[in-house]
Amino acid sequence: MNFSVMYPIACLVLTSTIQPALSDQLSLRTQPFNEELRASAQISGARFVGFATIAASLETGAPTVTAHVPASWAAADVCLRVMSADGRYQSENAYTLGSDWQGGSLDLDYPTRFAGDLAEFGQNLAVMLTAGLCEDPVAEATPVHWGGDATDMPLSIALNTARSDETYLFFPARSDLPDVLCTRSDADVQTAFDTLCPIPDNLLEPQLMEAVVVSFKNGELGSESALKINLAPQQ
Repeated sequence: MNFSVMYPIACLVLTSTIQPALSDQLSLRTQPFNEELRASAQISGARFVGFATIAASLETGAPTVTAHVPASWAAADVCLRVMSADGRYQSENAYTLGSDWQGGSLDLDYPTRFAGDLAEFGQNLAVMLTAGLCEDPVAEATPVHWGGDATDMPLSIALNTARSDETYLFFPARSDLPDVLCTRSDADVQTAFDTLCPIPDNLLEPQLMEAVVVSFKNGELGSESALKINLAPQQ
C-alpha cells in the first residue's frame, strides 16, 4: 500500500556537512533549566514527539546529547524536547546557535536533575530538536543522538497516535520507496507516545525531506501529519 500518491510532494534542500562540535556555537538560553518529573502521567497532545537515536544502554550521569545541526539554522533559536513514554518526565529548553555556524555535529548542554531517572527510562524516551522557539509549532526537526554510543540503534520518529491500529510513514518526494510500517512502543505506559517509525537506511544522507504519517483506527483512515526532517549519516 503506497499512500505517497495521495499527498503533495515536498521540496528537498541540501543540508550541511559534518564538522567538529564547538561548544561556543550553541548556548542554553532557558534559565533555570526547564524539566519536570511527575508522580503521575499526563497526556501529551503532540503528534510528533521525537526524532532521535536512543542508546541501548544509558549512563546514570548527565546524558550525552549530540545533534546534527544544519547550516540553515545559523543564528536561530532552537528547542530541545524530551518526553518519557508514560508522560511523567518532560523538558523543553531553548538554545541559540552562533551566527557563523556552518553546519555539523554539536553537543548540547543538558544539566538535568534527574539523570538516574532518565537512565531508567532507557529506550522509553522521545527526544527532538526543532527549529524555532519551544512555543512555536513543530515544523522542522534534526536528528538527536541521546545517551552516548547509539550507532547500532535506528533513527526513529516517535509518535502519539492515540493507540491507532496501524501507522505508516512515507516520503512524498521518494514515491519509489515502500511505505514504512511503524511499530508500537514496548513501554508499559504509553501516555505521551505509543509508536516508533524507523527511518530507512537508504535515506540517511544529508537532505531536508518531508515525512508524512497516517494511521488507521477501527478500519478508518485518519488525516495525515507532516514533519520536515533533516537527514544525516548515523554517528
